[in-house]
Amino acid sequence: QIKALSQADMSGATVVLNEGFGTKTCCCCFPGTESVAEVSKRYTKCPAKLSVSAVAKANDGTVIGVLLMAEYGMPVYPPGLHTNQPGEMYIEQISVGAAARGQGVGGKLLNWGESIARERGMTKLSLAVLNGNPAVRLYEKKGFVKKQSDGCESCCAVVVVCCLMGRPYGLCSPHVGAFDMEKALS
Repeated sequence: QIKALSQADMSGATVVLNEGFGTKTCCCCFPGTESVAEVSKRYTKCPAKLSVSAVAKANDGTVIGVLLMAEYGMPVYPPGLHTNQPGEMYIEQISVGAAARGQGVGGKLLNWGESIARERGMTKLSLAVLNGNPAVRLYEKKGFVKKQSDGCESCCAVVVVCCLMGRPYGLCSPHVGAFDMEKALS
């Protein structure tokens, strides 16, 4: 079941986000986890973001997936890493709990997000993804394409990812940096 995010879902949503992003580290030493209060605060500051974000729930009501988005005019998390353009809905974070991966939850969350973006008249859905993230296959299957970037943008992405998250897939991984993907909704 996919439904719009509510403050009542913050505890479960935070667990799933920390499971997905908590393995990454900031500046190679600070964990990438957040508290329920920190996640909730983003939506207290901009309650309209609740209506463009979602949770996937198991039959027992447990949150098993999270989709956090921002449309043009809403603050984007994390601040400073992306600037929404008119007509753009940006996927800030999408995460599926480990036990629910491979069961179509991520695809259902993306479908929900696309539907909301279309309902709101958006012309583009976009996201940023770390190099080496296996979810890229899902994004491509759902119609997202890698946005072309120049060498300077790619170099900056490597520096930002390394500073914010260290080497998210391990020190010996050849995957470093990130890239943007987008899907036209016209």
